[in-house]
Formats: sequence, structure tokens, C-alpha cells
Amino acid sequence: MNVVTDRPYPTYPDGFPPELLDAFTEATGYGVLGNKPASGTQIIQELGDEHVSTGKLIVYTSADSVFQIAAHEDIVPLEELYRVCEIARSLLKPPHEVSRVIARPFVGGDGDYLRTPNRRDFSVKPPENLLLNQLRKRGVKIHAVGKIFDLYAGSGIHRKYKSKSNAQGMKVLKRVYGDETDEPALFLLNLVDFDMLWGHRNDPKGMAGDLEAFDEWLGGFLQDMRADDLLLITADHGNDPTTTSTDHSREYVPILAVRGGRTLGNDLGDRTTFADMGATLADYFGIPAPPVGTSFLDQVGGVSATVGVNEADRDRLLDAARDVLQRSYSPYSHFRVGAALMDDHGRIHTGTNVENASFGLSICAERAAVCKAVSEGAGDLFAGAVVSESRVPTPPCGACRQVLFEIAPDMPLYLAGSGSDIEMFRVRDLMPRPFATFESEGES
Repeated sequence: MNVVTDRPYPTYPDGFPPELLDAFTEATGYGVLGNKPASGTQIIQELGDEHVSTGKLIVYTSADSVFQIAAHEDIVPLEELYRVCEIARSLLKPPHEVSRVIARPFVGGDGDYLRTPNRRDFSVKPPENLLLNQLRKRGVKIHAVGKIFDLYAGSGIHRKYKSKSNAQGMKVLKRVYGDETDEPALFLLNLVDFDMLWGHRNDPKGMAGDLEAFDEWLGGFLQDMRADDLLLITADHGNDPTTTSTDHSREYVPILAVRGGRTLGNDLGDRTTFADMGATLADYFGIPAPPVGTSFLDQVGGVSATVGVNEADRDRLLDAARDVLQRSYSPYSHFRVGAALMDDHGRIHTGTNVENASFGLSICAERAAVCKAVSEGAGDLFAGAVVSESRVPTPPCGACRQVLFEIAPDMPLYLAGSGSDIEMFRVRDLMPRPFATFESEGES
């Protein structure tokens, strides 16, 4: 999702240092049991009775960068466990900034304990350049099913939907996908049972049964996909249930991609980075490519979807274009045009057409807005509007399309006239064969 960490998150193969646990106890009021790498299901059997009798929390880790807190739901109510995890999250700063603090509630008694589905993750908040944040700025609705919301610390998410099993997650996804309108949207679903119940528990039969259930559900979902929608299926790490270890096995994971209604069978090849997934999503939604990753959208058919900004920003752009139109200098054509461009900081840069008795020296509103944006040090331009006095929307001339393409080829452009119609195009779609300079073997 466009985030490359500049340092690895810390792991604790020998448990957490005493000074860290002392600070945890002082801040929460709870003593600690365990403090070692362990299987989550095994450590509650080992220490569950002592936890119940003493009230001390079971704290453990794994091969991952995690600080896990297990507690019996009758001893430590869920909201209290979540509160303790939030305190731990606030304490775990560099150099002990683990990737996630995880609440691990369980039930049962007398040495026979069972984890409940009320797990909750408290993640490090991603930086602002997270792809989900960039998509949201550009009007894409982000729907998170299952623990996705927790994994991204809520960043960029519009709506979250609870899910405590694979079956529930698949049911929720099908429902919310079917309810979606024509607005651009991204749905994220984590099928956690493959990891939590079967991979970590070394249960190949359970894994096989759940794969069959997912396959059956997927067949119906594919039939319901809209013609140009994109579905991506992958995993975040290997978790082979046949290995002797209960940790992640880290083998290569699959990437399956399909556009609705397509029957292509292309090999995407071995990818060099997970970032290719984010680059593909950026390409699909028509936003600037992230600094890492290579899109494989062209290998699954079709071109990018046209995506606009949210309605409020669209109206701001159109109002700004209408306002600057009033200052048009057009004594020869008497055809006034206003243009407005929004950058990624939310600033709007405007321009209007300025004519000259020597017609070739006239400048259009779109190019005037581009010049102003560049002069004012605009960030990346990601949306624009052009308003004219004609009854119907008027697209930019060829020269303006060429200039816009060089500055912001994936930018959505709203066109409006004096009537009520509003049209939207990507600049790339308005200028499919732009003029360009090519360099080859030392020649330009």
C-alpha cells in the first residue's frame, strides 16, 4: 500500500526487556506472566490457570513484531483488555515500536481454554503517503471487512464491517459490494481463519475444507462482478499448515487477478515486491503511480477506471472555475472560459482565457491555470474543472490537452456549461496519443 519501512520492526526471540514490562505494569496496574515467544493456543493452556487465580496478564510474542496480551474474558472484560492494549501501544515507542499490539481474549477453565473471535489489533499508524489515504483524497470509498481496519489503524477507511470468521467475511463482502453504487470504491477483506485457525494450528484438513468453501463462494462472486471491476486475491505471508513450526513459513504466495467479464489467462510471473499490488490499484483508479512497485493492470485487460474527487471538492472546483470565468478577457470571441486545478494539498489554482488581436497569441483558460499552478509551487495536480458559457460542456482544445497531459495525465477533469450537465474525463482519455520526446541510443 505504498509504505516502505526504513527500518525493520523489532522482534523479541528472548522476550521483552524487564524495563519495558516494568513500565507496562506501572501504567496498567497488571502483573505479567509468560514473556516469551509462544503459540497462542499453547500458552493459554500453560498459563491460563495461573492467570485466572492471580489476575496477571499473559504477555507473549512470536517470530513477528508483536506484543500479545491474552486474558480470560471473565477475569478481564473485553473493554478493559482493549484499554490495556491501548496503553501498551502508547508505551511501545522506538526502539520498541512493535508493528502490532494484539488483544487475545479466551474463555474456558481448569486447563482447558479456547481463544474467542474477539481479537483486536492495535497497529502503528501508517504515514500519510499510505495508498488508502491517497485514494480517499481522490474520492474512492474504502470499505474494510474484518480486521483490515485495525491493521491500517483506520487510515483512509470510510466504513468498517465486523467479521469474526471467513464465512461471515465472505457474506459481508458480497452484501456490501452488491449495495455499492457507481461511485469508485475499494473493498478490502481479510480471511483470517486461513492464518489463525489452520496455518498456525498446523491443521491441513481444516485448511483444505476452508479452501473448498472459499472456492465455492468465489464462483458465485465472480458471476456477480460488474464488467470492468477488478478482483485481486493474495496473502500477506506463507503459513503452510504441514510444517513443524506454528510460525509463518514465508514461502511465495499467489496473486490472482481478474477483471469482471474477462476470461484472460495471463501469467503475471514472479513479482519482486508486494508493492506491485498497490501500483496496480493506483493504475486502476487513475491516480499517480507510487514510488515503488510495478503495475500489472495491462496484463489483466482493460485500462484504468475513471475516478473523480468527492462531491464537495468537485463543487469547489466548479465554483472556482465559474468565478474566474467572470474575469475573462475575450473581446473577440466573446466566449468566456474559466478553469480550476486542485493540487494534493487541497489548494485551487485558477485561470481564464486571455485573447489578443493577434489570435495566435491568445491563451486558453486551461493553460493559464496550469501556468499559475506551476508558478505558485503547486503539489501534484489531481483534479480540474473547466466551465464555459456554452449550453453544453466544452472540452479543452488540442493544445490544452497536450499541456494538461504532460502535467497530470491521470487527472479527472470536470466539464460544465451553462446548463446542468456535468461531464468527467481523465486527461489521458482526452489525449490518447500525446506528443512526446523519446530518447533511444543517445538520440533525442
